[in-house]
Amino acid sequence: MNFSFQHFIVQVALSRSGPYLVKAITAIASLGVAKLAIFIPNIDHYITQPILVGAIWCIIDSAVNSLPSSIIKEYGKSIQETLNEAGADLKVDGVVLSKTAIAASTLIKK
Repeated sequence: MNFSFQHFIVQVALSRSGPYLVKAITAIASLGVAKLAIFIPNIDHYITQPILVGAIWCIIDSAVNSLPSSIIKEYGKSIQETLNEAGADLKVDGVVLSKTAIAASTLIKK
């Protein structure tokens, strides 16, 4: 079996615990950066720790969330293209929502 890191990320992101794992990674990274900020001289005069942690949380959270989203979008395009080849009339944008689900369900029932 060929291991694909990209496939693994998609599986984790789509799993039930995916959102919780993403938040846990974000929290750990944010805590690590906040701890490293101690080593910056006089940082407390410019940026307070709550402001720093909040800003870092937002940056890391958006970075962590964007990776699975971009990969999932690639898979979404493939799914939509395959459904269109089977007769669906979908816009190929990679966003798999209700129209894509309905098209898949309809084609499966045929």
